[in-house]
Amino acid sequence: MDIICSIGPNIKRAEDLDLLAENGMTAARFNFAHVQEGEYSFTASLIKYLKEKYPGIKIIQDIQGSKLRISTKYPKEFLATKGQEVYFCTESYYNSKRALAEEFNIIPIACCGNKFDFRNVTQVLIKDRTMEFEIINNSEDFQVIKTLVKRGGIIRAEKGVNAVGFNRTLIKLSLKDKKDIIFGMENDVDIVCLSYTIDPVNILELKKYIKQVYKYVKSGKLPCIWAKIECKEGINNLRDIVKNCDGIMLGRGDLFAEVNPLDIYFCEQQVLNFMKRSTKPLIVATYLLESMKNSTLPYLSEINEIYRFMDKKVDGFMLAGEVSSGKYPKEALEFLVNMVNKYSQDNINKLPKK
Repeated sequence: MDIICSIGPNIKRAEDLDLLAENGMTAARFNFAHVQEGEYSFTASLIKYLKEKYPGIKIIQDIQGSKLRISTKYPKEFLATKGQEVYFCTESYYNSKRALAEEFNIIPIACCGNKFDFRNVTQVLIKDRTMEFEIINNSEDFQVIKTLVKRGGIIRAEKGVNAVGFNRTLIKLSLKDKKDIIFGMENDVDIVCLSYTIDPVNILELKKYIKQVYKYVKSGKLPCIWAKIECKEGINNLRDIVKNCDGIMLGRGDLFAEVNPLDIYFCEQQVLNFMKRSTKPLIVATYLLESMKNSTLPYLSEINEIYRFMDKKVDGFMLAGEVSSGKYPKEALEFLVNMVNKYSQDNINKLPKK
């Protein structure tokens, strides 16, 4: 059973990784949506430290793909309050209208597609649905979306955005994705995980680019390719996606924002039931022990849900905010490891005795 830990703000130096590595982490996940070129050197030092001191721990590089985020061009924090008007726009529009940005609460969204991909957006959500914005209208050229705040919060650069109805079908690897992949291969990552995989075409493009890069970089091996499933399109195309990749990660945080919350259980069951018949690994990610970001004890519902996943024979779990930014990373990791061990031991005890 893999126990994957997201590496985030809690890791300020390489030695901080010992806390995770010595308490049950089997793989370290680096989310390159939050890694800029200027941070490559520090990230490389963390990977090198793990490879040298803990060679059994796998390195996972999670690349952004078609995931939407507040642009890094947005320089401040903004508290959006209920009833307020907020405008979301493309980066190109924001660059041309910076003088108006302060006055009209104009927020740029980073997107590797084009403005017409926003044509059918019906709702804007931020940070896994914790913030909600109702669409009032779109500009004629779809560069600006006028919204009304339904559930507010703090908006800042790099926060995840879910634009319900956004068209991802024509989006390809971005320049940032390609630079990140080169970095990952130069540092011998074990797995490259593509966020927001919606079609086998996404995986085939990634594979093709990795093979091209492999000819020119000093890399000892080709990494495994995982598809991260976090929207309805990916679930609908799961069969063909699985055929073309080495493993699946179920990203429940974005899935919660991409589909109707009442449908979450059925979407998860669809993935679990299909992967139970597959020989390829399934990792369940995010919202596992979310309460342990601020507490040393999880909710009963979280415990029951993790056991439900183990009953479905998943191959591993990924802790995100619990260990990357939470107050109790060691306690969260230990609790999950103890749950996995307890479940395995209980199953052994139930076997008929000779």
